[in-house]
Amino acid sequence: MMADMSDTSPSPRRHGRISAPGFPRLAISVLLVLCVSPLAVMLGLEAVLSRDCDIERARDGDAGGNLMWRIESTRCGDGPVVDNVLVGPRGKSLALVASVTGEPRPVAVQRDGDGATRLLLDGATPGGGHDFLLALKASGRPAKPLVVRDGRPRS
Repeated sequence: MMADMSDTSPSPRRHGRISAPGFPRLAISVLLVLCVSPLAVMLGLEAVLSRDCDIERARDGDAGGNLMWRIESTRCGDGPVVDNVLVGPRGKSLALVASVTGEPRPVAVQRDGDGATRLLLDGATPGGGHDFLLALKASGRPAKPLVVRDGRPRS
């Protein structure tokens, strides 16, 4: 009697197929969130960091050769004025080479005849100098940014 009965029920194995009807939508949603999240975080951080920041004054000039400079004086909220000094080859984008807070303040960038590049100040530093040597690569790009607070370089 047992031999007459045949098992016609489907096999419980699925043969490696995913049969969930919402899986493609879920996968696309997860990928979309993963792609958009970094952009949203970056825009949010930029909004928080740049709020209440105003460029009070900007000056540009030619340092000699093909080197151009720009000094932007920025104040964020009630904080101190920060002078950001940017340099770069003519026709290329400028890069930050120095950030100065306090007195004396930067007024220009000048390249000497021997190829040294100096940040000129509007007064004397506590050490008695009126300038700082800027570290630039041969291409005119900053090698190491200079941070100055109240006339004293910081590392």
